[in-house]
Amino acid sequence: MRRKLKTLGAALLSVFLVASVAFAQEDAPTPEHGDRPGKSIWAMGDGSADLSVDRGRVRVFVVGDITIEGPADLDVQIESFETSFALPESDGGTTSISLAGFSGSVLVKGADYTVSVEGNMTFHGHGSGDVSLDGEGLWKTRSDQGVWPEDLGFND
Repeated sequence: MRRKLKTLGAALLSVFLVASVAFAQEDAPTPEHGDRPGKSIWAMGDGSADLSVDRGRVRVFVVGDITIEGPADLDVQIESFETSFALPESDGGTTSISLAGFSGSVLVKGADYTVSVEGNMTFHGHGSGDVSLDGEGLWKTRSDQGVWPEDLGFND
């Protein structure tokens, strides 16, 4: 069963990588502060990623667990490859979404939020904030690249 999950995860990562590259090419950078563009990161791997976003958007393709915490006005779009998943919970004042055993994509837009992911993942983030990666994988920015584990700051 574990081998099937790893094979499925690897196949999904390949599809997600193509989709995230197409997404990155489709979305031109938008100015975050004055006329300076925000920073971008692309990453894929197996392990955990913690993103603390000051301002921006993040699209995550994941087979695993994902948690999103932020203000009530956070824009979150969830697309599942499964027929059902746990519905997000909210207390009205904040956004708090936790999806365990999730297979799909999540797009988050806004300011002052966190995204924590565990499992096989591919993500693209644009804006400013910090990223902590642990496990095995690759990351790339417009000017640099590396392997996990890594702690990266993306501040304008």
